[in-house]
This record gives sequence, structure tokens and C-alpha cells, in this order.
Amino acid sequence: MNKRWLREELGGLYLDRENAWLFGVCAGIAERFGIDLNVLRLLVGLSALFLTLPTLIAYGLAAYVLEDRPLTSRDPDHEREFWRNHGNNGSY
Repeated sequence: MNKRWLREELGGLYLDRENAWLFGVCAGIAERFGIDLNVLRLLVGLSALFLTLPTLIAYGLAAYVLEDRPLTSRDPDHEREFWRNHGNNGSY
């Protein structure tokens, strides 16, 4: 399987490990499509109850194929201030 091609096709869909319970698949999907995370987790849980094997296969494939979300600062001014105060000042 060509993971690179598939990632390009999925454009903007990443694993969100900051909000993850397992691998961050649901959190990444919820963020990408603007779905409430708890509602999505409930739907995936119900799907796992009634369609166990297909749900586990889909979740496993998504966890394998998707990359971690790139780290970005939500507040560039705060990040700049942090690095100004905590940057390499010659002491460790």
C-alpha cells in the first residue's frame, strides 16, 4: 500500500494525539470535519458493538495510515514570549 498517495488523498486528516483516547483517530476525524468528538466516539463505540470486525479494521487502518498532526502554536505571541524567556541562554 502506498501510504504517501493515500495521505495526499485524505488532505488535512491527521491523528490528534493531544485529544486521543487510543491513537487519536476519532479526535483527528472530529477536528477535520467539525464533528463533536464525544458524539463521534459514541458512534464509533456503537459501531464496534454491532459491526466489530469492520470497525476494528477501519480504525486500525486509519491509525496505521494517518500521520500525527503537525505541531502548531495556537498563540504565536505566547510561543514567541516563551522562547524569548526559555531559549538557550548558555546555561543548562
